[in-house]
Amino acid sequence: MGERSAARREDTGLRLARFAALRGAAGGFWDVVVLTAADAAQAGAFREQLAEKLRRGELPRGVRYLVCADPPGPRIGNGGSTLHVLRCLEEQCGDQWTSFTVLLIHSGKFSFPQAGFWTQSQIYFGTWYMTKLGGF
Repeated sequence: MGERSAARREDTGLRLARFAALRGAAGGFWDVVVLTAADAAQAGAFREQLAEKLRRGELPRGVRYLVCADPPGPRIGNGGSTLHVLRCLEEQCGDQWTSFTVLLIHSGKFSFPQAGFWTQSQIYFGTWYMTKLGGF
């Protein structure tokens, strides 16, 4: 194994250890984490996964997790989706959202990284893969 490879492996190990320390702990980075979804069905699948991860203590507590489905009709892209999320935040949180630190994850797209994950976005595939490897 080369020196750069060993350094990357060590750095990744440190990052995973920091993330592991956050699992189930009180938040501190974001007030709200928003996931976008391509449609209502995908949003429902994301909400179920978030609920399960929160139940198992795999996500930081003290953070509000929202899933915002893109409106029906033509695909609106990340820009349109961002504007739609701002409307969703206004509807869910009122004027308070303007003082929040928000992490926006554009995860709603119709892509299928591997058979068996068709209703899920690639963002969850990575989490599943690392969990199976014992990384998370």
